[in-house]
Amino acid sequence: MLYCINEKKAIKLLETFEYKPKKYAERVNHVFEVLGLSIFKCYDMTEKLYKEVKKIATEINNFLNEGEFR
Repeated sequence: MLYCINEKKAIKLLETFEYKPKKYAERVNHVFEVLGLSIFKCYDMTEKLYKEVKKIATEINNFLNEGEFR
């Protein structure tokens, strides 16, 4: 299956979020730049971003459930 991502405004929107990984838009764009050069580096970069986003989401969830955030 082949997917085509064509939502340029999504990354700009994410940049307005208060809680996000540092330099998120720059890093996402870099993933696409590297995609044609090294699928392994692209995977590593994407995995790192995913883990950061998951950590932030978990912290927010914990705050909502327990009242603690950063």
